[in-house]
Amino acid sequence: MSGTIRVLNNAAKKSILIPYKAVTEQLGEFFVYVVKVDSNKVTQQRVTVGKQVSRNVVINDGLKDGDTIVTEGVQNLREGSAIAINTGTAEQSKRANK
Repeated sequence: MSGTIRVLNNAAKKSILIPYKAVTEQLGEFFVYVVKVDSNKVTQQRVTVGKQVSRNVVINDGLKDGDTIVTEGVQNLREGSAIAINTGTAEQSKRANK
């Protein structure tokens, strides 16, 4: 028999969990595309990844709470690319992570 055990650890710090498909790897470093607040352009941000949890990954460093990242079409982006934000998907994502 086998099973999955999840241990609740209240002493652990609050972690940022993002979809693993939002992360790109270049020469051993990991990056995500963060949407700039003042425009709908993206900038590539280096991150330090932690453990993978199902289809998500824990981000140890490089993002802060409230950052908006790109999760779809990452392979087509470049630094400074303009994007259209789908707020419906963002709201669904926030509800799913609660």
